[in-house]
Amino acid sequence: MVKLSIVIPAFNEEKRVAACVQSALAALRANARAGLLSEVIVVDNNSLDKTAELARQAGAEVVSEPVNSCSRARNKGASMASGDWLIFLDADTLLLPETLADALAEIDSDKVVGGSSVINYGKVQGKIWLFVVVSNFVIRTMKLTPGFFIFCRTEAFRAIGGFDEKFFAGEDADLSARLRRWGRKQGLSLKILHQHPPLTSDRKFHLYGFKKIVTLIIRCLLFPKRTMQDKKHLGMFYDGKR
Repeated sequence: MVKLSIVIPAFNEEKRVAACVQSALAALRANARAGLLSEVIVVDNNSLDKTAELARQAGAEVVSEPVNSCSRARNKGASMASGDWLIFLDADTLLLPETLADALAEIDSDKVVGGSSVINYGKVQGKIWLFVVVSNFVIRTMKLTPGFFIFCRTEAFRAIGGFDEKFFAGEDADLSARLRRWGRKQGLSLKILHQHPPLTSDRKFHLYGFKKIVTLIIRCLLFPKRTMQDKKHLGMFYDGKR
């Protein structure tokens, strides 16, 4: 018997949270089998809109995290979860049945500590297409776990202390490094799915522009802690624009 806990952090996500929850429930139904249990938890991260109400109407359990922080929201959801495996799903992401099937195959193999997926924005062109190509090469080469979709053993997550709450961004990359280290000691690998990635949103490019996003990425690479542990550099995550 295996239980999955899908945790969805959400801040001002009234435009997308219902579709996200519905996609998770649909993926679970498509992969239903004897002995597979599940729950879907939305963490309302101090939203100023109808995020919590719409998530509840869509069929999720809703809990609240009053401190606006991606790390804290994910950790809050994980603390409420009762599953053997955690799946973290961003509220602007749609979980496909095929993605969940691929993750379940890795879970069933009992050879992985967890994993993530390459990026899939759907049909994009030009600079965004190039960004996806380069990002996916880095994700697969360095075994990173981008936060839009992460799955991991609950035991491992709790053993390493979850997401580091000093980070206001980049907490997903930090988690991947610590998961890999924990997994190696147990003879477990970290898997990056690539055949059926979930569909996530490229809205930040349209809201903030390509140049601003690339500039922030470069700043994170050059000054990682100074940037990712200080909200003043991370407006695109916390200004509430959606």
